Amino acid sequence: MVCFLLKADPFNSTTGTAKWTVEVAKSIPNSEIIYFKDWKTKNPKKLSSIALYSIDTITVKIGKSYVYLPIMTKNSIKGILKIIRCKKIYLVDVPNIVFFILIYPLFLHKNVIVGLHGFIQRRNNFSSLLFYFLTKNFYFHALNPYDKEILIKRGIPENKIYLIPNFVYYDNVNITVDNVFSVLFIGRLEKYQKGIDFIPEIIRRVKEYAKDIEFVIIGDGPDKEIIEKLDVKYLGKVSEERKIQELQKADLLIFPSRFETFGLVLLEAQAFGLPVIAWNIPTNSFIIRDPIQGKLIEPWKICDFSNAILSYYEIFKKSKEEYIELKKKIHSKIIEFFGKEKIINELSKILE
Repeated sequence: MVCFLLKADPFNSTTGTAKWTVEVAKSIPNSEIIYFKDWKTKNPKKLSSIALYSIDTITVKIGKSYVYLPIMTKNSIKGILKIIRCKKIYLVDVPNIVFFILIYPLFLHKNVIVGLHGFIQRRNNFSSLLFYFLTKNFYFHALNPYDKEILIKRGIPENKIYLIPNFVYYDNVNITVDNVFSVLFIGRLEKYQKGIDFIPEIIRRVKEYAKDIEFVIIGDGPDKEIIEKLDVKYLGKVSEERKIQELQKADLLIFPSRFETFGLVLLEAQAFGLPVIAWNIPTNSFIIRDPIQGKLIEPWKICDFSNAILSYYEIFKKSKEEYIELKKKIHSKIIEFFGKEKIINELSKILE
C-alpha cells in the first residue's frame, strides 16, 4: 500500500499536482490519499475508487505570512492513524516548513519518497536548508533533469533520486482545425511565476499584423485584472469539460511562465496537437524536445515570442490541411515521449 500525502484539496484544487495525484492513485493498486483541508470543509470519503483521509488545518499568521497548521479533530486522528499504518509514503508536495516539522515524526522508520512538484528544493533560504536536513534519509522523485541536478549538488546520492516525468492524460482525441486561428493560455493568472504580465505586449504585437487572431484565456488568480483589460475571450475558471472543449478548438498554446517544475498544461495541449510557444527555460526544453512540437524563445524577448505565434498563423492561413497534419504529428510525438502507460509503469516500480 502507498499513501499519497497531498497539500492540496483534491476536490477543490485545480492544480496540476492535485490532478497528478488522483490520476496516479487511480492507476496504482491499493493507493490511498491523505490530504490537508480547512477544518470547516466537508468532503466525501472516496474519490472514484480511492480511499480518502484528511488532516484538518487552520490558517494562522506568523510574522507577515499566513500558514496553515494541523489541528486535532476526528478527521485528523483518522488521517494520522492511516499515515502510521502506511508502509510507503509519497509526499506529493511539502507543506510549509512549520507544518512539516510538526508531522515529521510520523515519517520516521518509513519508506518515504518526496515528490518535487514544488520549488522548495531550488531555494537557498532557512526553510530549504531545514528541508534537506530533515529529508536526508528519504528518496526523491524529480520530474525533470534540472531538479535532479540540484539534488545531486546538494549532496543527495544519485541512487536515491528517481527521474520520472509527468504524463499525458488525454490519448484518444479528435484533431481538427476551425476557421479562426485561436491562441490559448491556460493557467493561474499571476505575474511572478506564470508570466501573465508578458501577455498584453505579446497580443499587441501580434494584433498589429493579424487582427483576426483570437486569444482565449482560461484561469483565475491574483493578477486577473491584467487580462480583464484586454480584448480577449476571457473565460475565467472553467470545468474540466469546458477546458477540453477549448483545447479541441485551439490552434496554439502560449506558455509564458518564468519557471516551472513541470508544465503539465504543455502535455495537455500537445495531446490535442497544439504547437507551444514558451520561454527556453530548463523544464520547458525537457518537454519540447523536437522542433515539430513548437518554439522555445530566448527569455524574455517578447518580439521573438510574438513572431513565433505569427509563423504558425501563416502556416494555418496557407493550408488548414497542412496544419491538421502538423497537429497529428505533435500528438504522436508527445505520446511517444510522455505516454501514460509508459510513465505509470515507471511509477509503479517505485510505488508498489
